[in-house]
Amino acid sequence: MAPYSSSSASSASRGRGKGFALVAAVYLLGLFIGALDTGIVTPARTVIQSDLGIGEQMGVWIITIYTLAYAAAIPVMGKLADRSGRKYVYLASILLFGVGSLLCGLAQDVGSFWMLLAARAVQAVGGGGIVPVATAEFGTTFPPEKRGLALGLVGGVYGLILSVFGQANWQFIFYVNVPICAFIVVAGLFVLPNTRAEQVKPIDGWGIAVLVAMVLSLLYGLKNLDFFDLGASVTSSDVWPFLLAFVVLLPVFVLIERRAADPVLNLSYFRDRDIVVTLVLSVITGIILMGIIFIPQFAENVLKLPSGSGGYVVIVLAAFAGVGAPVSGKLIDRFGVKAVLAFGLAASAAGALFLALVATQFANMATLIISLVAIGVGMGFT
Repeated sequence: MAPYSSSSASSASRGRGKGFALVAAVYLLGLFIGALDTGIVTPARTVIQSDLGIGEQMGVWIITIYTLAYAAAIPVMGKLADRSGRKYVYLASILLFGVGSLLCGLAQDVGSFWMLLAARAVQAVGGGGIVPVATAEFGTTFPPEKRGLALGLVGGVYGLILSVFGQANWQFIFYVNVPICAFIVVAGLFVLPNTRAEQVKPIDGWGIAVLVAMVLSLLYGLKNLDFFDLGASVTSSDVWPFLLAFVVLLPVFVLIERRAADPVLNLSYFRDRDIVVTLVLSVITGIILMGIIFIPQFAENVLKLPSGSGGYVVIVLAAFAGVGAPVSGKLIDRFGVKAVLAFGLAASAAGALFLALVATQFANMATLIISLVAIGVGMGFT
């Protein structure tokens, strides 16, 4: 997202004057429901697909459709926020997410899997505007070390919801978003500053369209890969045409971005060593973090925790991420950014490897917790 103007910065100061805690709540709650929705649904996926009478192959689309629509929405929402102001795009995204959540819940009453998928797509478009805007504003509105603990607690909270309302009422894992979204919209109208880009140039429509097509092609192709039978799956009509489309569209996208007045993806970033290193670290960290969405299923299927309660174990990661973030901030002053980042990445990688190579072979709560502690501390530092 583009840099914000000095007038917007003064608006941010006024936003802080209206109540730091309320502004923090508005953005934190948005990050809760936006960034972690897939992790929330994962523990309940088997419950949902069983209730709607669908198989495992179709059931995975409850998560996949969200991932595809979310990835496609992010660049579009980011550019709209630069043009119209982050406040109103953020609140519109929250509204979309709330409507999608309501429809997801109603899908259980209707008994329609297809309604659930459509509602998940609506949720994802909203989520595609929530996370980039909230993350961008987070840095200009309040200290980043405040969010580590809160972000990881959601898995446990939604596990609690399933426990309270019962597995037969999985719709409440979606309904709980509705009052949160209503609060964010009402409070946000009064307290959020409306920061926007310094210069508003024409939207890179062609760039956005090609980027969305590339992302969808790549994700869909990779989703259909069978890594246990890689050779055969690559030749499948559900894989190679989409991967080929990504390869063909890539040089077209580069050409479009070089000519765009305001490119959706500034290619000059990839010539800056610091930005490239940051992006690589972000990708590695993101891959490790995405693996966490399978922890609830692992806890339920392998460790035999009650169905729907696997999200509780993610609280361990949350707690140590919350501890790691402020500690790393203090250590940066003494040892510098590189040393702290290196430790964080090493701890995350060590935790992920321990989870993959040890916890799966010696499956018990102790080995799982060791993995989550290491990953949590590493995430906090990174």
